[in-house]
Formats: sequence, structure tokens, C-alpha cells
Amino acid sequence: MFANASAAAPLTGRVWADYLPLNSGSNNSNYLYLDVYVLNNEGYLYRQQQIVDPFGYIFFANNHGFIDSSTGGGAYKSVATPAGVLAAGYSFHRPDQSDTSSNFTHKTFFQMPASDLPASASYWNGGSDWLRVAIPVLPPQIEDVSFTGVDGTDGQAAGVSGGGGTFHFTNPSSDTLAVRITIPLSDNGVNTDRVLNGTALPGPGTLVWDGLDGSGNPVVSNGTLTYDVVATLLAGEIHFPFFDVERSQSLVVSRLNGPASSSLWPADMLYWDHVLVPGTGQPVPLTNLEG
Repeated sequence: MFANASAAAPLTGRVWADYLPLNSGSNNSNYLYLDVYVLNNEGYLYRQQQIVDPFGYIFFANNHGFIDSSTGGGAYKSVATPAGVLAAGYSFHRPDQSDTSSNFTHKTFFQMPASDLPASASYWNGGSDWLRVAIPVLPPQIEDVSFTGVDGTDGQAAGVSGGGGTFHFTNPSSDTLAVRITIPLSDNGVNTDRVLNGTALPGPGTLVWDGLDGSGNPVVSNGTLTYDVVATLLAGEIHFPFFDVERSQSLVVSRLNGPASSSLWPADMLYWDHVLVPGTGQPVPLTNLEG
């Protein structure tokens, strides 16, 4: 909270943090109740309510969560950190480092962000940072979607041996967005659907498919099968990484602005995949990629 120098009136919603290193003093069922607001770099506002039981922990919000090192995009998975070391093959953009062209740390507030916040804020020692986009960025329709198999055949993937290929697409906007391509492999009655996630910079982009289904198995085929893939550009994406939270009783995320709920913009759809994290108190089911 700041005070107006001329009127000495309190001004709320003007203090934010890139990350919160918090200490509750003790744990073992002494739950910590935290209610924060998060502005993402595209202008979307979220409320995150958590009831957790840590001693000391770190909390922040960003646009990728944990990153799959093989793709450079979001892994959409919870990742175990045995002995405090992140599991091999995964990384994250540190919140104490500057944003990049594809990695953004969102702004966390303890109070509702003021409606008159500027689009950017200047630092006392020079430089500036983004703050609030007045109108949330809406994702455009993805364009020029095509596929090339690993053998170079357009529109066709090889069989079980050496399957997969590359999806090509165009992001027609000037914003960096998340991209998701869903391959409905379960249509054959044997495999599970495969969801590919990545980052779409403005202009042409690609996503590589290794030919496996959502469970890591080869695609079963006794002939030629046709699949209608779904390719989507996403906006307003937000992840909430937690480090060293022993227990969680409740986590609630609410989107407070942007388009109203619809089949394309469900306001209450969340995703999780917790299979990589061992231990008790797991969510049921362990994975939910359909919201």
C-alpha cells in the first residue's frame, strides 16, 4: 500500500512481487491460508487461494510452469525434486531472472491490482517492466496447419517403426502464445490420445511428434488410419509452481477477466499431471488433461 503524497490517502493494489519466499513458522497441520491476485503478461487477472502446510516455501506464477527440455515448452506436469534437485529433462524459468521472448514471470499482488495501473513501470535504478495490459489479449485462429512425416511424406506418418513427424503452423498475431495440438489416437480403440504442447512465436512455427501415443506406446495400425488433429493457440496461460510445500489442503484458481465462459473459453477448466511425483496425498485421478 502506498500513500498519496498530496492527499495522504492510502492507495491499494500497487505493490507486487515476482516471487514470494514465505515462512509460516511451523507446519504439521498448522495450515497457512494465502489469497493472492496475479496479473499475467497478456492482461489476464487471476485469483489464487491456497491452504498449504509448509514451513518455508517459494511460490510464483509464470506462463510455462515446468519446462520440458526436449521441446522448450511447458511440460504440463508436476515434477519431483528428490534431494532438492529438479528431475532430469525438466527446468523452469527462474523468477529472479528477466523475462525472455517466450518466458514470462507474472506479477503477484496481495490485494486486487489497481484498475489504473500503467502498462509498464519504471525501476528506481533505470529500466522498466511490463505491468498491465488494459484489454486481455485474445488468441487468434491458428493458420496453415500441416504435417510432414519423418520420411518426408506430406500429411502422412510412417507406421510403428520410425513413426511421427513435424506439425507446421502459423501464429498470425504479434504475441508469443502457447500452442496445443491434440492427436485423437484413441479412435483406433487401442491407443490413448497424444497432446503436444509448445510455444508459438509470431509467424511460422513447428511441433515435433515422436510417433508415440499419450502413454508412450507406438500407434497400433493394421493399415491406413485417418486422424483429424485439433490445433489451438492459447492465451492467458498461467502456472503456479510450488517448491517445498509439504501438504496442500486446497488450491483454487479463478479467472477474473477476459471472455465469459464458453465451450472455447471454459472459465473453470484446469489441467494436471502428477504421475511423476511419488508420495501420499496424490490427486485423483493422477492425470487430467481434459479439465
